Amino acid sequence: DWQGIERVVKRNGTAEATTENMSPEWLEENGYCTDNIYAKQSTIPQAGLGAFARRRIAKGNVIIPAPLLCTWGRHMFELSGDHVPRNYSTSTINLAYNYQYAHPSSSVLFFPANTAITINHRSQRGWLGPKPNAELRWSRTNKKSMYYLQRPLEDLKQEHYATMVIDFVALRDIQPGEEITIDYGDEWDDAWTKHVAEFQSPCSKSEEPCFKSSK
Repeated sequence: DWQGIERVVKRNGTAEATTENMSPEWLEENGYCTDNIYAKQSTIPQAGLGAFARRRIAKGNVIIPAPLLCTWGRHMFELSGDHVPRNYSTSTINLAYNYQYAHPSSSVLFFPANTAITINHRSQRGWLGPKPNAELRWSRTNKKSMYYLQRPLEDLKQEHYATMVIDFVALRDIQPGEEITIDYGDEWDDAWTKHVAEFQSPCSKSEEPCFKSSK
């Protein structure tokens, strides 16, 4: 009815209109803080957006928990046919592949489904400036994550929603406005260094503009 629609509009959407308000005590025990960081231009050259601390975060505290979307198999990110952009011969891998977390020997890839996706890389080797101030850790409070970590991988494959949760944890005290970074690993670091040294834009080989304005 129209009264129901009006109530939904006033409550800023169906989620707020149909969700019970929890007490501060319940939130303290069961809730997650997801606004410790915000996204803006990274201080790292060519990194795009980065994640920055909204407030002071003490060493050992969870910066942000990230629910993870699962993809099974790296072949899912292969582009083919009409999906490969014209004059684009550099790679046939979907850009989303660059945002997946995975072990080299595993068939499952995890995609952070919140602002944590903007957290960039800093090497522990410290070659390109400051070392990372955060690390990854499987959630110790999310019950589903703890359950599936004890189960065969095939059980996780039956889930169709963001089931696993990974925490970004402060390695040291982090100050407001400081960029959050983690170490993606030596293999990623070496590959990125090689890419920066050897990359040639496909636009330089084309007589036509590679990009057209949508305006």
